[in-house]
Amino acid sequence: MSVKRTWFQSKTAAIVRSYLFVAGSILLAACIRHSLTPILGRRAPFIMFLPAVVFSAWVGGWGGALMALIVSALLGSYLFISPQNTLAVPDQIDQTTLVIFLIVGLSVSAISSSQRKAEQRARESAEEARARADREALVNEVGHAVLWSDDDLAPHSAALKRLGERLAVDRCFYVLYDEDQNTAVIEKDWRADGIASLEGEWNLAEREISSSEIYPEGRTVVMRDVLASPLPQTLVDLFVQTGQRSYIAVPFFDQSRPRAALTVMMATEARDWTIEEVMMVEAVAVQVRGAMKMARAAQRERNISQQLQKALQPRLPESAPGLLLASRYQAALREAGVGGDFYDVFAVGEDCTALVVGDVSGKGLAAAAQVATVRNMLRAFLYSQPTLAAAVNDLNHVVAANGLLSGFATLFVGCYDAKTRVLTYVNCGQEPALVRREKTGTVEELAPTGSVLGMDDTPRFAEHMVTLAPGDMLAIFTDGVTECGASRHNMLGIEGAKALLELPLSSDENQQGAAEAAAVRLMDGVDAASRGGVARDDVCLLTAVITPR
Repeated sequence: MSVKRTWFQSKTAAIVRSYLFVAGSILLAACIRHSLTPILGRRAPFIMFLPAVVFSAWVGGWGGALMALIVSALLGSYLFISPQNTLAVPDQIDQTTLVIFLIVGLSVSAISSSQRKAEQRARESAEEARARADREALVNEVGHAVLWSDDDLAPHSAALKRLGERLAVDRCFYVLYDEDQNTAVIEKDWRADGIASLEGEWNLAEREISSSEIYPEGRTVVMRDVLASPLPQTLVDLFVQTGQRSYIAVPFFDQSRPRAALTVMMATEARDWTIEEVMMVEAVAVQVRGAMKMARAAQRERNISQQLQKALQPRLPESAPGLLLASRYQAALREAGVGGDFYDVFAVGEDCTALVVGDVSGKGLAAAAQVATVRNMLRAFLYSQPTLAAAVNDLNHVVAANGLLSGFATLFVGCYDAKTRVLTYVNCGQEPALVRREKTGTVEELAPTGSVLGMDDTPRFAEHMVTLAPGDMLAIFTDGVTECGASRHNMLGIEGAKALLELPLSSDENQQGAAEAAAVRLMDGVDAASRGGVARDDVCLLTAVITPR
């Protein structure tokens, strides 16, 4: 049953009720006038009919007023004008009285009807404004719910909850159709207490049903009661068995084929859906559909980016001359699972190991692609140039001169010689690396030796050297470590990171390996500094402990 048909039936019922009131008011006026006959006699035959005409104009509009005026004129002439029981009005005074009654009645009917229409228009405008405000409020609630939803696979779940509760329905769900496989998939549904879930994949072919049969007209379906619908019996049986008695379904099509639909429904009872409810569901459906498309596109990009990031964050080598190694990578936000932070460890000679940690501005596929550029070009220059400084300067020149970065990059590159235990490093605008001395427990900073990478092809990057001893610990990290905190005024900072490393390792930490223990301690410090909040940037961390050869 359509909404238009339901509206027409309710409108017809309202008209019938108004005309019954008109007939009742005329009958009441005739009775009152008849009771006054001993007092008025044949004078003022229409005096009690005029209020009935006014009342009829108010409840029945212009049509009700005309009906009341004509019937009142006939009844008054027949009952209260001589000769009685006839419609003839021979007396000139009675004729004048009848004409005056008709003129006054028409005038009063016109005024009352106009006033009634004006008030009705104002009332309808107010109701329309209220309904529009309710609809916009719900759409805003749904938008907020979708924006802040923590549900990766179904960001519409919070929206379904808002819509279901607002309409007081039994269930609300978003369904995806695959016509090639003839299946319907409900990833998540909202339902009232005591209502069974419909989540899962439904094989329509087994039930000899196609999704096109559910939306035969290719538009929103408003179903008052499936038991009184023209749907195929197999579909009716399925709906009844699964608790889908009455519903509004807003489908989305691709090349005339249904791809998805937002549905709200009553499980076991029929329901007369209003036009406002249909418009509300359609408005939310458009928003949820847009959110779903964006979420799936973002998920596809994350999947691709994560695969690329795994390739760019290689596993640490099982062994490196004179080093114990550990690493960590943690994205700042769920939707930003791939960023520009990276690390790399590789041999550049028989006893020399390169230790690299960098941060390319940006996130997603673009940042991951630029990480590949910086990482691979750095390897090439380190293999081909005689010094670390020359390699980094050549890298900066090529990247900046050719615009290979959309922004910039910070970079720490160190080459550790296991024979001499000397770390040669270049720090391009990154957080100072930290060295904890085993003998004294003090922590030293390896400060930047130049500006950020890729902004200008003229800066010169200097290399510095530091001699290490067995047991010394090296920590290289991006600004995600130091810039974590509950607020901008309360962050961990470089001093906080130093304080974490200054503490001697416990026996339990030593059992898991000094490098691993240091990485765990720093990451625990990041989590503690954030105080349960969200980290402001990605965290990339590489730790190394010097070992005797």
